[in-house]
Amino acid sequence: MDAAIAGLVGALGGAVVGAGGAWGAARIALKGAMYQADKQASSAYEQWLRQIRREVYTAFLNDARVLADDMGDFTLRAATIDSSVTDDERRDSRERFSSAILRLERKALDMSLESPRDMSALAQGTVWQLKELNRALARTAHGNGFPQATNVYQHLDDLTEKAAAHLHSHPPAR
Repeated sequence: MDAAIAGLVGALGGAVVGAGGAWGAARIALKGAMYQADKQASSAYEQWLRQIRREVYTAFLNDARVLADDMGDFTLRAATIDSSVTDDERRDSRERFSSAILRLERKALDMSLESPRDMSALAQGTVWQLKELNRALARTAHGNGFPQATNVYQHLDDLTEKAAAHLHSHPPAR
């Protein structure tokens, strides 16, 4: 065998071995890149989902707190012995509170879509407690809605605590 042929066979053998090694390295690099892309996509999705949930939770909780505070102020005014709350004002407040409760019910539906069941149940319970407070304020001349107002605030506190824990857990529950 002549030296040129031996060199050619050696070169071809080296090329085949090198190509095989390059092919293996390319496959490993491709798998690594795919894994990295999957992790980045998953992380981006989790961040997006957390932001959507934050917006839904914040919208519900802020509106519920404003309504609870408004109803609580009315409860205090209506419960005094020398109450200056007239029947017309009581009726107007009931209508105003009922409208706000309906808007809050729609936000509770958003909570049902974006949150775990226990949080959705707390949101629904908060709406129900607000309805109970509204009924209590409407049915008595000097409406003592203090027990109902206490229940509303307890539900709101529980929901706020659960929402914060849910948003700060990693990854968010789906």
